[in-house]
Amino acid sequence: VFSVLGSDGFIGAALAKELMRSGEQVRVFNRRNMPLAGERLGTVFYCIGVTTDYRSRILDTADSHVSVLVDIVRNHDFDRIVYLSSTRIYAEQESGREDAPIRVTPMDPLEIYGLSKLVGESIIASLGVDRGVVVRLSNVLGPSGNSRNFVFDLCRQAVSGTINLFSPLEARKDYVHIDDVVRLLHRIGRASRMNLYNVANGTGVATQDIIGSIRSLVPCDVVVAPDARAVSFPEIDTTRLRTEFGGMEHSALEILPTLIESMKKEKVSNESA
Repeated sequence: VFSVLGSDGFIGAALAKELMRSGEQVRVFNRRNMPLAGERLGTVFYCIGVTTDYRSRILDTADSHVSVLVDIVRNHDFDRIVYLSSTRIYAEQESGREDAPIRVTPMDPLEIYGLSKLVGESIIASLGVDRGVVVRLSNVLGPSGNSRNFVFDLCRQAVSGTINLFSPLEARKDYVHIDDVVRLLHRIGRASRMNLYNVANGTGVATQDIIGSIRSLVPCDVVVAPDARAVSFPEIDTTRLRTEFGGMEHSALEILPTLIESMKKEKVSNESA
C-alpha cells in the first residue's frame, strides 16, 4: 500500500496518478482529509509543503514541513516514509552533495523554508534507513497552470508581452521534468539503499537560455532590474541517484511549449471574464 499525503498538490497529484497507472494500491490524502490516528498507511510519500509563498506564511511553512510530519510519525502505522525536501537548501552552500554540511542562519525568518525542511529531514533520519528516506528535489517542471514557480512565472509574463527579471540573466538553476520525478519517487518508495537522495539533473540551466527558448515560442521583451541579484547554487551531485536508479529520461525544458499554450489560454480566459 502507498499513501500520498498532499495528493492535491502539483507533485502529489502526479505521483498518485503514476502509482495508480502502475497498478499499485494507493490511498490519497490532503490537509482537509488526513488519515485517522492508527490507520495503516504502508509506504508514505510526504508531499505536503509550502513553496513560493513561504515568506508570507512562516507558521504555515513550519506546520507543513514539521508539525504534520510529527503527527504522522507519532500516531500512525506505516512501513516507511519518503519525505520530499528540496535542493533549495543548497543555496549559498559550498557543495551540493548529500553528505555535505549545511550552514544555516536561524535568526533570519526568510530561512524558514530551508530550516523547516532540514528539521523534517532530521525526523526522517531518526527512523533509520529502513523506515525513512529523504528526497531533495530540484525545481520540478510540468503541466501545472496554477504554479507560481520561476519558469511558470516567466512563461506567464512572456505571454503578457514583457518579462521583468529580478535576477541576472546568467543565474543558473537545476530543473527536472515531472515525469522523471514521479518515476524515480516510485522506485525509491519501493526500495532504496540510502536514506537521502538528490533528485536533480546535476547541471544548472541559465535564465538567459530559458528565456531564449521561451522567446522562440512567443515574442516578448525582457527587462532586467538594475539591482538584480542571483542566489548561487553549487552543482547538485546526483551520483547516488544515478548509481542506484538511473538518470533522467527527459529534458525539463521540453515542457515549455505546453506551458506557453497553457498561459495563452489562461490569458484569453482572464480577458474574457
